[in-house]
Parts: sequence; C-alpha cells; structure tokens
Amino acid sequence: MILFVILGSGEKITLMVFRQNTVESVKKKIWNRIGISVNKQRLEYLTKELSNEKTLEYYDIRNEGVVYLSLYMSLFVVIKAGKTIHICASKDDTIESVKQKIHNCEGIPANEQRLVCVSKELENGKKLADYNILDESTMYLRLRVMGGY
Repeated sequence: MILFVILGSGEKITLMVFRQNTVESVKKKIWNRIGISVNKQRLEYLTKELSNEKTLEYYDIRNEGVVYLSLYMSLFVVIKAGKTIHICASKDDTIESVKQKIHNCEGIPANEQRLVCVSKELENGKKLADYNILDESTMYLRLRVMGGY
C-alpha cells in the first residue's frame, strides 16, 4: 500500500509499505529515503503519536494514509554538579511534559522542579518552541524549596 509522509517543511514523500509493518520499520524506510535517524523521528496519525512497536494496521492506517513527521530534539538537563541527563522532546512539548520526563528519569516530582535555560525560568504553560529551544540545548534544574520562606 502507499503511505504519504508529510515533513515539517510541507514536503510530501511516498512510501510503499504493508499494513503489518511496524511504525519502527516505517521510520527505517524514512531514514533510508531522507537520512533522518529513527530515534529523531516522531510520527503522528490523526494527531496521535505512533509507537514504534505497533503496526500500521493497529492504528487503522490504510492505503494512501497520511502521517506527519516531526523531529525529536536531544535535550540535556543538568541535575546537579557533575550529573547531566539526556531526554528527547519535541518542540511542541510543554514545559510540564519535560518536567514529567525528568520525573520519570530521576524521580523528582514535577511540582518541585524549576527549569532554567539561557538564564530564564521556563513557565509551565509554555512549549519549548515558545523559548526557541533547539536540538542539543542545555537546561538547568533547580529544586523548588517547599514550605520555606
């Protein structure tokens, strides 16, 4: 079957796939075609992010279906002196979702986190794109003092 992939630039590429193909195998086809590594790709269908291990059939993607490709960014978060973690995020991820990823890695509750990038504290209601945060940016985690003066 034919699958259309819409890139962030609006360009459309056409792939030959099977409904039984996994999302990861589709990402490999994209990598072979345009050179974007699998771990940087984020595919969406009907505004839902597709999981690598699921098949196109699972998402009911049919012949001439359209998926959208966006790119994950690698972000570095300095937790404390000598400790930096790596997370993957999309430019459309909210600051809350980034804090949740840090929580998942480090166990630090999101409500106790303050993220700082380029000397500016990042606000929960905003997206990474709102701050022009780019691939391989570094953020700094500061812990919120709870119950203090």
